[in-house]
Amino acid sequence: MKVYLVTGTAGFIGSSISEQLLKDGHQVIGLDIMSTGTHENLDILKKYPNFEFVFSDITDTVAMKELGLRLKERKVNAILHTAGQARIQMGIQNPEDCLKRNILGTMNILEMMRIAEINNIVFSSSSSIYGLMHTDRLPLKEDYEPDCLNQYAWSKYADEQLIKTYCKLYGMHGISLRYFNCWGPREVLDGEFAPVIGLFFRKLLLEKKPLTIIGDGFQRRDMTFISDVVSANIKAAEHCELGDIGPGEVFNVGTGINRTILDVANLILKALSLDKETHLVFVSPRPAEARASQADISKTKRILGWEPKVILEDALLDHRDHYMKLWKIK
Repeated sequence: MKVYLVTGTAGFIGSSISEQLLKDGHQVIGLDIMSTGTHENLDILKKYPNFEFVFSDITDTVAMKELGLRLKERKVNAILHTAGQARIQMGIQNPEDCLKRNILGTMNILEMMRIAEINNIVFSSSSSIYGLMHTDRLPLKEDYEPDCLNQYAWSKYADEQLIKTYCKLYGMHGISLRYFNCWGPREVLDGEFAPVIGLFFRKLLLEKKPLTIIGDGFQRRDMTFISDVVSANIKAAEHCELGDIGPGEVFNVGTGINRTILDVANLILKALSLDKETHLVFVSPRPAEARASQADISKTKRILGWEPKVILEDALLDHRDHYMKLWKIK
C-alpha cells in the first residue's frame, strides 16, 4: 500500500483520481476546502477505509506548513495536485482569486512538500497555455512557446515553472499534465461556464432549454474522458517515484482528435433524439479563448507509456444515461 495526497479531492478530477487510487488498494489523504468540490463526491470517498480527509485551504500558508510537519512521518509517495481555480472565464472575472488560488496555492503545496520531505508531485495543468499562436500548426506540442490569453492560463504556466524550480532546487520529481477539455461524470455543472458536454446535457435534460453555441460553433476542441485523465495521473506518479523524468517535465493529455463544438452539440442532440433546428441558439463569441486545440500526445505515449482509451462517440450514450439516472429522468 502506497500513500498519496490528493489536493482538491472532492472535485471532478480530484475525486476521480482519489477513488481509483483507493480501488487500487492505496491510502489516500484527501485535501479540500470544499469551495467547488461536492459533498456527494466526498461521501463516495469516505466509504473507503483507507481514505482520510483533511479540511484545509491551500492558500493558507500557515496551515500548509503545519500540514507539512504532520505529514513528515507519513512517508507520502506522491502528491496529485488538482486543487485551484479551474475555469478561464472565472479567472477573467476574478483575477485576484485566480492568482491566489493557483499560484500562491501551488507554492504553498511545494513548500509543504519540502517540509514533509515529499519528493514527487503530479500537477493538473491546462492546454489553455498554448493560446492562439499555434492554431495554424496543430497538433500542439509541449515545446511550443506559451501564448497565455488570460489570467487562468498564465497562472497554470507559472505553476509549471514553480514546479520546475522546486525540482531543480530541492531534488524533487515533478510532472505537469496539460489537459485538453476533460469531461465525464462528476463535472461541476453550475453556471454558464461549466464544461461544454455536461453543460449541454444539463440544458437539454434538466432545464429543457436549447443549447447556447458561442460564436459560430466551429471552434475545435480535443475532448478527453475523465478515466483517461485519471490513468495519466497514475502513470505520471509512477514515473515521478522512479525518478526517470526530467525536472518538471510537461506532457499533453488528450485524444489527438478534435471536433467542432457544433459537432459535439449535434452528437448530443442525436443521442437524445432532438432536432437541431429548434435546439440551437447562437450568441457572441467570448474574449481570450483559443479558436482550436488538438493535442500531440506522441511524447506522452513514448515517455509515460500512456494513451487514451475512450473516444467521445463511444462514451456519449453512457454519459447520457448517467445524467438521466442522476436527474431521475425517464
